Amino acid sequence: MQTTYADSGLCPQVSILAGSGANAAYAGEIIAVQSLYYKTDLGMFGGLLLLLSTQLIGFGLSGLTYKLLCVSSSSSLVASPQT
Repeated sequence: MQTTYADSGLCPQVSILAGSGANAAYAGEIIAVQSLYYKTDLGMFGGLLLLLSTQLIGFGLSGLTYKLLCVSSSSSLVASPQT
């Protein structure tokens, strides 16, 4: 019998998505610090490019490691019941 996420407890993806959705983009803080402390302005295009590049690198890395971290049975964080 194959154990599903519903049987074994919380799905790791739910925890990751909830944690990432609870925070704002990190690039927003970079832009704010640069304008407040260093008095530099990236401009609208530079800020948008920084925001998109940091977000897409993060989502790309999560996509690359999806099979390794979430699909393989050896990486289960919750112990599967013995049947």
